[in-house]
Amino acid sequence: MSINEAVRKASNGVLIDVEVVLNSATWNSFVKFLPKNLRLLSLPCADKESISFDPWRKRIKLKVKGKALKGEANNNVLVFFSKLFDRKVKIFSGEHSRKKTVFVENINPDDAVRKAGKW
Repeated sequence: MSINEAVRKASNGVLIDVEVVLNSATWNSFVKFLPKNLRLLSLPCADKESISFDPWRKRIKLKVKGKALKGEANNNVLVFFSKLFDRKVKIFSGEHSRKKTVFVENINPDDAVRKAGKW
């Protein structure tokens, strides 16, 4: 299993699946026992931003500093991915849900996987 499972081709870009986990301290204790692989988990209130792969959920896990209030965590997700890919990014679906899909414009899946893997 790999990050390829979290990234899929879309018209003019890629879609990346996201899941927001509200209790990052508990999750961090659990994650250290998982093998590395990916779809997207966003962990509000993390100490610093980081990404990894969750092979069971087949999502990229993203830890962000923002809280899940007034769109702060969503904004952190958008800023993180726009900096990582140097592209325009938007939440495609799940703006008010733990499960999200993020759209990254003008990038192919191979380049997205390569850039996410370097982080």
